[in-house]
Order: sequence, then C-alpha cells, then structure tokens
Amino acid sequence: MTPRPQLIVTLTSRSLDGARAELAEAASAGADLAEIRWDRWEPRERPRVPELFPAPLPLLLTIRSRAEGGEGPDDPAERDRLRRSIALSGWAALDLEAGRDALPSVGGTVGAPTLWLSTHLPPEASEADLDRELQRPVPPGMVRKIVVPGSLGAGLETGLSRARQAARAGVTLLTTGPAGPLERAWAQRLGLPYVFAAPPERRPTDAGRRVEAAQLPVDRLHRFYTQDPAAPLFAVMGRPVYHSWSPWIHHHWMDADRRPGLYLALEPGSADEFVGVLPRLAGGGFRGVNVTAPFKGAAREAATQPGPTVEAAGCANTLTFEGDRIRADNTDLIAVRRRLGELRDSSVWNGERLGVVGTGGSARSAVVAGRDLGARVAVWGRRPEAADRLARELGVERWSPGRSSAHPLVIHATPVGRGGPAGGLPVREMLAPSGHLLDFVYAATDRSLRDAAAAREATYESGLRLLLYQAAASYQIWWGAPPAPGLLSSTLREVEPCEA
Repeated sequence: MTPRPQLIVTLTSRSLDGARAELAEAASAGADLAEIRWDRWEPRERPRVPELFPAPLPLLLTIRSRAEGGEGPDDPAERDRLRRSIALSGWAALDLEAGRDALPSVGGTVGAPTLWLSTHLPPEASEADLDRELQRPVPPGMVRKIVVPGSLGAGLETGLSRARQAARAGVTLLTTGPAGPLERAWAQRLGLPYVFAAPPERRPTDAGRRVEAAQLPVDRLHRFYTQDPAAPLFAVMGRPVYHSWSPWIHHHWMDADRRPGLYLALEPGSADEFVGVLPRLAGGGFRGVNVTAPFKGAAREAATQPGPTVEAAGCANTLTFEGDRIRADNTDLIAVRRRLGELRDSSVWNGERLGVVGTGGSARSAVVAGRDLGARVAVWGRRPEAADRLARELGVERWSPGRSSAHPLVIHATPVGRGGPAGGLPVREMLAPSGHLLDFVYAATDRSLRDAAAAREATYESGLRLLLYQAAASYQIWWGAPPAPGLLSSTLREVEPCEA
C-alpha cells in the first residue's frame, strides 16, 4: 500500500490559548505536524508563541507574506527581523519563502529546525513560472514546497499531473482553489509526501475557520488515508459551495454507520466545467455527487440514466456513477414531498393551495411536489417570462401581485437569504395571515424572509429539514440503506443551534 502523506494541520487561531486547544484536537485526530501561522497571530499575542512548548505535535513556523496570500510583511529585511525575534529552539521546521527570504545557517546545525523552501504562485502564473520554480536549486536536507491555484478544468489536469511528477523528484506541489480538495483526496495515489489540513470540524459552521477553503479536516483525511484504498469518494458541487453543510452531515452519518469514505465540496467555474469533470470523478473513485445551484439543469443533461424523479422535475441534484453510466435522481423532490406530507398531516397546512417563489431547480421540485399532492400551485419569478414558461410546462398558475390570492403555505426557493436581502420578493403578499413559510435556504445570513413571515403573524421554517431529508435520500441511493434509525432526528437536534 502506498504510504500515506504526512498530515500538517494549519492552525486557525490567532492567539496562544486558541492554538493550544487546536493543537490538542489535531494531535488526537491523527496529525503529524502543526503549522503555526505566526503572520496571522494578533500582535499582542505574538511574543507568547514560545509558550506553546512543550507541544503535543512537532511545530512548523510560518510567516506568510501578503504577496503570497498571508498577513505578514513582504520586505525581506522586516521578515528577517521577525524571525530573529523568535527563538528557533524547539521548532521542528521553519518555512521560508523562496522569493524573499535568505537561507539562514541554522539548517546544518544539530537540533535545528528542518528548513522548508516555499513558493505560492499567483493565479496569473504561467507554465513557465511553474517550471522555473520546479528547477530552482534546493540545498540538501530542505523540503521544497510549491503551491499553485487550480480550477476543476484545465487547472485540474495540469496541476495534478505535475504534482505526481514533482513528487517523484521530491518536491511537494500543492493545489489550492477549486482543484485543492481533489488533490487532497487523491494525494495518496499522487504520491504526495505532505498534505496541509484544517483542524477537526465539530460543527458544520466550523468550515468557516479554515485558513484556505481547499483544506479538509485532518480527522477526515486521516481516517480516509488509513482506510481500504477502495473507499468511495463523494462531493457536493455548486457555485458557491464552500458554505454547504452537506460534507459535515454525510461524514457524521458515515462515522455513525462505520462506513468508509470522504465527502468533498467542489466548485466548478461553469456548467461546461461541471459536465467536463464528471468523467474524471467517475474514474477517480467517486461513487456519486450532490448538485446544487446553478448546475441542476446541467446535471440532468449530463445523465445517461435519468430516474423518475428527474423526469418529473426536469432537473437533477444527485448523480451516481455506475461504470460508464451516470444515474440521475432528484432528492430535492423526495425531500419536499416528505415535508409537505408532514405539514399536511400535522394540520400546519390544509393541502389545498401552495405558493412557490422562484423558477430554478429547487422551485421546480417544490412545484411538482405540491402538484403531486393535489394542491393548487402558483409560482412567481423575478423574470415573468421564466415564471410563465415554468407554469405552462408544469401545468400550474403564475402568481401575480395584486391579482392573485395569498396562500396558507409558501415555499421560498431562491438564493435570497444567503446572498442578500429579500427586496423585490413578494413573499409577504403571497403568504396568508397565520400561514407557514418554508424556506429552502438554511443558516440564512439575512432575516428578511423571517421578518416577512412575522409581519403576517405566520410561522417560518428554514431549509435545514429539507437539507437533511434530501441528504438522507442521497445517502440511501449511494449506500443502499438510509442512515441508522434515529440518526436523522438526532442530527437535526444537533445542528439546529448552528443556525442561531
């Protein structure tokens, strides 16, 4: 079996106490080293860095310059003064920037830190720039690290093929950006000697603490690297996608059910890039992917075997790779049907009329689910022509301000709530007094929709339950069984406080 990469956890804390807590977590999660990003520490905390010793893990000291994506100085003289202010005894490794740091003499001293020579190339860097860095002479005993940004298109092909070549030459070529999570998932087969990881994420909101979005939690990577090499890969794909709670949810369930695997968040730059990368994922150990906006229509077009839910809704949000075939399902439709049935059975909704705000993939699923349950459905969209087209295609009404009645249940199915306020959405007019507003958005950063419901003395429900229901349906497709009994409800109780 190929040796697993050494896992280096980049600590996110900006203070001594926070770093100590993250160090303890990283050590228990299987990390091999921890990177102290001293450039990110609060100025008043920096003199306290020696208090980290003795540490539960070997420590790598990094002062990343602003020019290379950090918060430290660019001026070589200022960088040298900062390094000299830190006693280097006890440090396992010291990161130097090839473009602005002189090599100190400590590298040859017994007990001195191992020297890393790093370069972070900018997005506009060319193949020639990368070749120049790969050919840069490196003194014996030093670790050479080059970091390049990579897309899921051309960047993926170039970056990962060069990473394998670089690893054979003893150089660690790491990828950031959209291709970064894939490189970490495939690190073992690429032969990478090192992978930089994030601290463990105990809550789905912890993903926001990563120093770099492409990093993955160390506990997930350690478990994946030490599992059967055939352990499956999964992902959620969308744009934007790094806010998604799906990786945390699926890992939570896989851990509880003792299932091996790794679930990523991948962000294609376009629908063409999304479709183009699917064969690479299918051939690279992926069992399936969830798809979110704006690629649900492209997911349906990419499928070779659309299921009944896709035929009904006209879009897909779950793809499963089966040899050369791509099976498509719409677990949004399954989730909305389930939730509407619960609302009707609990008398929150009488099942007669339903309003839907939006015309995208989630809205289509909501319209079809309500129609299938026998409700009279009306849809509204910002672009009247899109709403007209959707209403005609699915055989429902188009809702018009001032001319259509309010509804006892309204489903909001646009990105509003996470990407900005709900100005221009007629939610308040569509929602009947004392009605119920079901939002597809979970963990909303804007309260406009919640306030609109309150103004109508109506109840508001976030999209968290819908998220879990569609995740459970995807999980069952991929594993052949739903999450263990009681796991879905316990997960809901666990993550509800994260929306606060």
